[in-house]
Amino acid sequence: MNYELTNQGAQTRFVRTFEKSTIMPVKLNLSISEETAKRIKHYAAKNATTVSKIAEDQFNKLTLKPKAKGQTFAGKYAGTLKHHIPDIDQAKDEYLKEKYGL
Repeated sequence: MNYELTNQGAQTRFVRTFEKSTIMPVKLNLSISEETAKRIKHYAAKNATTVSKIAEDQFNKLTLKPKAKGQTFAGKYAGTLKHHIPDIDQAKDEYLKEKYGL
């Protein structure tokens, strides 16, 4: 990110520019059967992608932790409590009996 100061008469402007960073690809040689190579090339062409992109996506699925999509805190920990929570009606009855001496 770069900042540039420009002076236009009575006005002074700051302009912020962004530089795009790119990841340089690394070559990786794989040995697979000819039939598999034909099928994956056909699949890539049919789906408007490349064999390299398919391989990278699959390698990422194998090696990266999955992201929890839309999982709430409660959803993540639901069912992990080991304490017994009594029936709410029973607890209310006991409270009222104790409160009013019934």
